[in-house]
Amino acid sequence: MRHKLGIFSFFGYRLSLTTRVKLIRQAGFEMTGLWWHEFAKGAEPLKDRPRIVRDHGLELDNVHIPYRGAKALWSREKSRRQRYVDYCRECLEDCARHDIGKMVMHLSVGNKYVQPNGHGLDTLRQLAEFAENVGVDIAFENTRHIEMLDAVLDQIDSPAVSFCYDTGHDNVWGEPAGQIAVDWAERMSITHLSDNRGIMDWHSPIGEGNYDWPFLAETLSRCEYAGPLMLEVFTRDRELPPRVFLDNCFHGLRNFAKMVAEQSVYQKQETRTYDQL
Repeated sequence: MRHKLGIFSFFGYRLSLTTRVKLIRQAGFEMTGLWWHEFAKGAEPLKDRPRIVRDHGLELDNVHIPYRGAKALWSREKSRRQRYVDYCRECLEDCARHDIGKMVMHLSVGNKYVQPNGHGLDTLRQLAEFAENVGVDIAFENTRHIEMLDAVLDQIDSPAVSFCYDTGHDNVWGEPAGQIAVDWAERMSITHLSDNRGIMDWHSPIGEGNYDWPFLAETLSRCEYAGPLMLEVFTRDRELPPRVFLDNCFHGLRNFAKMVAEQSVYQKQETRTYDQL
């Protein structure tokens, strides 16, 4: 199976979106994702960004919405939950309007842990139903508090609800790292691939940390993951030309994609050998 290769549209350099997506396409990537929020004065208007991406030959796989208000999802105050859900609905409508198939969102923000509760789950069920009606998927991302993601994926059985697997978050906060990918591999629809040393979420390119990439290749192969392989990486050296950074990122991602493909071939051979016994 061939996976499409992508990178998030912001990768650490202060460049216009037009310049960034042009460089992304030149490096060989096929798709990208957008941060769905108005930026500072002078940035491209939000409504124009999907067209800019597509005009440069890239597919727009998803948007990532701001997570600052995410803890309101679990509030006992209905008005607080409703304000954030109304915002999420607006973003889902934007996705439908611009023919964007996925919206990535967080279930928590920062260090503060909020116990998953019925208020939040009921609210998210309503949001999932709205997403189904407008034809957009919600991909919930693993962050610091895995229990929230476990609760949502376990208790909300909706075709519009899926899993965004972030390797960087998992390598820092997974207990143990990798378990969440195994548990919810069948619900995975998008990846945020990056590396780190297991201490801080540095968003480093593949191979610059200690994340277990062979493990992920085997996991994706076993669940027959068919979605794109998407990087979410940032440069830490702005003296490095952005095209060089992107070329290096593409090379690392392509090698990982080959690793996944090789695992798939090996597992098929293993199955045929077992069947012949």
